[in-house]
Amino acid sequence: MKTRRIIINALKNLAKYKLRSFLMMLGIIIGIIALTMVISLGLGAKNLVMERVKKFGLESIMVNANSGGMMGQQASPGQEITTLKPEDAEYLKREIRSIQEIAPFNRKGNSTINYFERST
Repeated sequence: MKTRRIIINALKNLAKYKLRSFLMMLGIIIGIIALTMVISLGLGAKNLVMERVKKFGLESIMVNANSGGMMGQQASPGQEITTLKPEDAEYLKREIRSIQEIAPFNRKGNSTINYFERST
């Protein structure tokens, strides 16, 4: 009997406070939609990253030079990294027979771009 009374009371209040009930339901619906979208975006990003890792392959390795600092710390602006050179890549390919391909590249960081009187 108590459950029946609670349901009747709830329906009466829904009818009595229509705007408040509508806004409450709208808030719940928007919250559920937002939560669903965030979860979907997270899963989509995870799948995208996994696909890129699969394309990279399990037999691939990337070697980066760093400034010799702690925990892979990047070089300071103006500091040139000399710990790894393109010649080192050729040496590794000659010495390690299981290497099939090698693609050395030089990435310059902290560059200044000038455009007319502006620079970044």
